[in-house]
Amino acid sequence: NIIFLMVDQMGAKWLEAAMNGICDLPNLRRLQSMGVTFTNAFSNNPVCCPARAGIATGLTSRGHGLLSNGYQLNPNIPTFMKTLQTAGWRTGAFGKIHFYPFDSEYYPYPDYREYGWDIVHTTEDNRTGDWHDWIEREHPEHYDAMLATPANWNAQLPYYRAYGEKKVNLTERMRRAKEEMAWSEGDDGGNSTRTEGYYPLPFPEEISQTNWITNQALGFIDETPVDQPLYAHISYVQPHPPFHPPERFLEMVNDDLIPDPVGYGTDHWNRPDKLPNWRYYRKLYFADFIHIDEQIGRILKRLEKTGRMENSYFVFVSDHGEMLMDHNREGKSANHYDAVIRIPLIIAGPGIKTGCVCDEFVQHEDICPTVLDMDNSLLTNHPRTLVRHKMGTGMPLFSGRSLMPLCRGEEVSEWRTSAFSESFGY
Repeated sequence: NIIFLMVDQMGAKWLEAAMNGICDLPNLRRLQSMGVTFTNAFSNNPVCCPARAGIATGLTSRGHGLLSNGYQLNPNIPTFMKTLQTAGWRTGAFGKIHFYPFDSEYYPYPDYREYGWDIVHTTEDNRTGDWHDWIEREHPEHYDAMLATPANWNAQLPYYRAYGEKKVNLTERMRRAKEEMAWSEGDDGGNSTRTEGYYPLPFPEEISQTNWITNQALGFIDETPVDQPLYAHISYVQPHPPFHPPERFLEMVNDDLIPDPVGYGTDHWNRPDKLPNWRYYRKLYFADFIHIDEQIGRILKRLEKTGRMENSYFVFVSDHGEMLMDHNREGKSANHYDAVIRIPLIIAGPGIKTGCVCDEFVQHEDICPTVLDMDNSLLTNHPRTLVRHKMGTGMPLFSGRSLMPLCRGEEVSEWRTSAFSESFGY
């Protein structure tokens, strides 16, 4: 079994700060104790679509063709999920995939099965699809509160003007929901600052996106026979902004240890009045870590209960980091600071050294060959992409290399001495 745990916009810089006392993350610590933590893992293109495509294909942006958000990953390019599926593994994806542009005809109900998943239950930044419809159907009393949470750019997406089978115009309802929400003082629910918003979750934790993603993954684990190899791709939207953790997690964050932002409040940016309360902004971000950690704990307990723990590999990774108001900036993309390009990466499982730290330079495109190297037969059966096929068998299958030798503590010759990250357009 392979349990692939992915988060969005969690920088290694911030996870390290969290683990230095800002908040308690026992389940992530447990994963670290079970395997290898890579301290110099880098996003090859620190924005959602290209980074995720690089993980799935083992290629750089120039190899898979996604230079930035707004491009679709060609389903004919081999992914490690497709190779697992072809080899007889039962594959499922839960949460954020983002191989399609959010403003494309594939939404609001993207079907990602063509990339190698048997079962798909998606919910992403745009808040459309399965989770959205479940809230409306099963928890209508919280539907407007949910509509108040997407960042303002979501209202510009064309399918919100004619959403679902009934073609309901939700654009105006989303605007009204934000205006009528009783935000607390200090919250930014209307995106009035230079952020996508930050506030405590305005509806029950039990029906949050994060909990829903976990629930779908647990159902997949439960319904899969124990003797059936499975690949579970559990991909959380948080801590992508808007930062909106359930309120109970805020009291678990040690405010005194939240670091000051670098270069904050200087006057070389326009509209200093648009700068958020950085301490509260960062507190909400770290509170999201605690929420995710609890969900990982739920998954680990279910694997133990179903007898899968001992024969499961684990990967924990983020697509990119977050500026978190260093230099008055939020977000990612061409902000090639450590907070954005260096990502958390933990790999654990059978035959992997436990409680170890590896300082070698590793990148997103190393993950695909690493997953395939968890079963020797998978690497030999992975097809060659068209461009690499034309270049002949002398061309490596991937831009990256398997990390399994490093995970097993083997001597590895001629490992890279630098990391590569690029951005296009912004």
